[in-house]
Amino acid sequence: MIRPLNFKEFSNLQINCLKMNRSNFFFSLLMACSLISCKGKEEEKYYLKDKWKVKALPYATLKNDPTKVFEYFYRGIEDINTRQLPLHGSYESFIYDDDGDLLEYKFHLSRESSMLFRFKYTDEGYTEVMNNQSTTGFEEKPVNELKKTGDNKYKETEWYATAGKKWSLVSYKENGNKIIKEQTIDGTGHPNSTIITSEYDGQRLLKQTIKAIVDDGQLTSVISFYYSKEKWPDSIITNMGQKITRTFFVNNEHGDPLQELKISNNDTIEFYTRQYLYDNKNNWVRMLEKENKGNKTQASMSPYILINREIFY
Repeated sequence: MIRPLNFKEFSNLQINCLKMNRSNFFFSLLMACSLISCKGKEEEKYYLKDKWKVKALPYATLKNDPTKVFEYFYRGIEDINTRQLPLHGSYESFIYDDDGDLLEYKFHLSRESSMLFRFKYTDEGYTEVMNNQSTTGFEEKPVNELKKTGDNKYKETEWYATAGKKWSLVSYKENGNKIIKEQTIDGTGHPNSTIITSEYDGQRLLKQTIKAIVDDGQLTSVISFYYSKEKWPDSIITNMGQKITRTFFVNNEHGDPLQELKISNNDTIEFYTRQYLYDNKNNWVRMLEKENKGNKTQASMSPYILINREIFY
């Protein structure tokens, strides 16, 4: 039976659909590391690196500057051309400004439950606030705050969903193409417990080095990103010492991945195939993904996931 995803399925989809290095939480780190910088001086315009991106396939940038995008998720549909879609259940929406930076992100679970994240940018940094609507009522609380502390230097504070927070000293070098984030988590006793260095070529992330203090020493992982001559993602290699993970992409003429293969120490751990339908702006409006091997799908579930988009320009 075809149906919208329930809460557990959609939560799993959100976590596992963030591709390009799921096991190393790349995209959550990318969002945290790719912070907005000062807009006052020309040399300091280091805006968010995630321009016109969404979460289902966040490495595939939206084209032709859309202003708003809705993405509806369905499990069990095997025909990308089907007209028999259920009523809307869980979905995500994104609103962008003229520069492609995210103004609002909404995660809608049901009629009674949703989370709305709002971003506000100033010359001194930015703030992110979450509005949470659930059966227990309405709640508003801060999520992230970035404040300028000096030339190309900032302090970021991130509040956890339950309790506690972590803060980071963030510096931008090489015209914003090198971002260094020194992170401290309250209560750990380790200042600068994680240092994340991200190296860019404009909007393209080339390399990310993560050094983390643990009980018995320090762990270092290096993530390297490679691109085709068309500047589409080609492969990703994550080196964590004894464990090396490689992700390979086979893209279509639009730069969207038709196949994605992930190998860890010579064992295939994930393999996805995809189909697309496009609008006249060359953005896909439907994507059908089949999980041939991976960790998204329980044995009792269909391996097919359909994402239906509404895009406004």
